[in-house]
Amino acid sequence: MDGIIGVGAVDMTNDEQKPVGEPFNVKGFPTIKFFSTDKSSPLDYDGGRSAQDLISYAFDQIKDVANSRMGSGGRSSGGGQKNQQCI
Repeated sequence: MDGIIGVGAVDMTNDEQKPVGEPFNVKGFPTIKFFSTDKSSPLDYDGGRSAQDLISYAFDQIKDVANSRMGSGGRSSGGGQKNQQCI
């Protein structure tokens, strides 16, 4: 999914990385969050853990974001974030 969606990982056993996950209530493995346009309020992912499950979920979320940006008439405003991120 390179170039389409960003994927990151946080090791909550590593004291240097804890500040990244703590604000989003990441406590352990596996915790998966989807960050869309509102980076301060990620969605909790509770689906399957296979690569295909994650890819399907990510594409569904991207489609929702794209559709909301297109609005009526199918035109994009041209603004906003290009990449969505999961951790």
